[in-house]
Amino acid sequence: MRKLISALALGACVYASAASADPWTSPDAKITFDKPAGWLVQPQPADGFTYILTGAGNAQCDLMSSPRPATTDTGADLIREAGKVAIAPEAWSSIVGVVPDIFGGAQATLVSHSVNTDAFWPVNLADFNANGRVIHAAIQFRPGVELWAFCQSNSGADDAATYSALLRSVGLPNDAELQATAVQLAQQRETQRNMAQNQRNQAARQSVGQSLDDMNTRSAIENLPH
Repeated sequence: MRKLISALALGACVYASAASADPWTSPDAKITFDKPAGWLVQPQPADGFTYILTGAGNAQCDLMSSPRPATTDTGADLIREAGKVAIAPEAWSSIVGVVPDIFGGAQATLVSHSVNTDAFWPVNLADFNANGRVIHAAIQFRPGVELWAFCQSNSGADDAATYSALLRSVGLPNDAELQATAVQLAQQRETQRNMAQNQRNQAARQSVGQSLDDMNTRSAIENLPH
């Protein structure tokens, strides 16, 4: 499934020029990311999902867009809120066994994990140590889709800044449309919550008012001359 990026240097199926720094979108429009200048890109064979290999020199990133049917009908606003929840350490650690090729078969250890919410779509981030090599990982969610990305230096120094920028740039070509939908749905849910709260408040006021009326009626009856 996974080929070494060195194959790209031989001219194998390159989809972006070395000078380009613009966002790159896969031929099947399933994933997009900001390609660093000078990096090469090659889609990889994959069964049922999109797999992109990109890099230059010792730098390499594996990007995946996988369907997640269970969330296809979930509102974009709810998917966004769910993405703000940090992935548990146990879940991150289990990923090593899901994509062993990326970790080189090494026993990788989770070093850190966090959630970045600087952009509209939250990004779950993690760093692993695999026999002294740092592997940076990111996971994002969209309705019906999961986006996984991994970056590492096969040798030499770790380029954390470049990898961090790339991982956070991963998304879908229709993210702007999904964002607009998420904002609209969130506003609708907020309006519904406010209406429900107003109805509860009104019901409570009516209940209190009825109780006061009942108390006044009883008091008036008790004060009638006998």
